[in-house]
Amino acid sequence: MGPASNSLPDGVTLAVLAPPAESQDDSTAEFLQVRVDTRLTHAQCNRDSFAGFDESQTEPGKFRKVKVGGIQFSEAAEGNVGRGQQANLHYYHVFHDRVCFEFLLGINETSRTLPDDELEDDFAQLKDILATLTFLLTKGKSKLN
Repeated sequence: MGPASNSLPDGVTLAVLAPPAESQDDSTAEFLQVRVDTRLTHAQCNRDSFAGFDESQTEPGKFRKVKVGGIQFSEAAEGNVGRGQQANLHYYHVFHDRVCFEFLLGINETSRTLPDDELEDDFAQLKDILATLTFLLTKGKSKLN
């Protein structure tokens, strides 16, 4: 896929969800990556960790708040990344139980550039997965489910 911006300075990748290569068509490859950073504050998680994304946002320094499923996220987007390929990334951050969670949704256009409506349909499918996210409280500590 090529390098995605590192929006969590001390982030640790917990999981990457990607369909097997043989199940994807030849024009796109999608993935969802989950990262956490325990060193960030609420403000850093939802604003400061997106440093460098200002140029791609409608209002520099302000990142859109979006509700996906039952959770409100800060969102940033990045396009035209990757080595020789068109990749589009959407970052979703939420601060929960003193942990910054990042959900990175990515679409790599491998053989051709997708029309905007097809790209949005692919992101909608990834957001459907994100909408199933819940945080459970178990013995005083939160658990991602």
